[in-house]
Amino acid sequence: MNYTDWAMQELSSLPNTKSAYLYKQEVIAKMTERANALVDMGLKDNNVINELLKDEFKNIKDEYYDAQKLKQKKNRKKTLGKMSVLGIMGYTLLLVIFFLAVSFLSGAWSKTWLIMVAGVLLPIAAAMLVSATNIGGKKAVFNFASRFLMSSAIMLVCVVIFLVATFLTPMPSTWLIFLFAVALILAVDMAMAFAAKQKTAIITSLLYVPAIASIVYVICGLLHILPWHPGWIIIVLSVVADILIAGGGILRSAKVKEETDEQWEEN
Repeated sequence: MNYTDWAMQELSSLPNTKSAYLYKQEVIAKMTERANALVDMGLKDNNVINELLKDEFKNIKDEYYDAQKLKQKKNRKKTLGKMSVLGIMGYTLLLVIFFLAVSFLSGAWSKTWLIMVAGVLLPIAAAMLVSATNIGGKKAVFNFASRFLMSSAIMLVCVVIFLVATFLTPMPSTWLIFLFAVALILAVDMAMAFAAKQKTAIITSLLYVPAIASIVYVICGLLHILPWHPGWIIIVLSVVADILIAGGGILRSAKVKEETDEQWEEN
């Protein structure tokens, strides 16, 4: 059986579609080109040429289905991209309509602009949060991209809270929200380090815990939640927590080393 008949037999089970027809034509063209190249190199035996081509093109059916899967994946991405664009346009239109309706009905233009700010920043923060989670799932949870996106999402949410608190509530010292944001970013970053089982997680916590405690101490003092004295005990307790964390890390490392040594001796 020559290579063209063999190829058509191999591809006979493909669906009767335009893409399958074009693929068959492409395979025959490639095989013919390869056969001519073998002849040009001095190979004259047709049987040998046929066997060589059959061996080289033995996966032509699988390659077709792989190509179709890749094409479908690209089409899904393209469709998702179009739907995302339409969704963003629709959301923006609804947001503007809602903003204008509330503004005209209430007349409180000096406050209703918060609708637009919150309506823009909060979805961006949500998208950053989802992206950070997706990156963490594909690679390591504790990488620059996921940490940056997570921190940015937290800061954007705190910006919205700050603006709302400043213009809609009598809450004093609303700027302290940004101090809280820093503490929250450090806490989340530390949690991500432990979740990813980073070797530097212990060092990270040794640096972050006192920093977080200091920020909490300042916020509590300025808001009169705790007196400055003896509120400073919070910082002391953070140092104690650092000592416990470091001790736990040392004990864990020693235990892992001991188990490794035991396994080595058993083997």
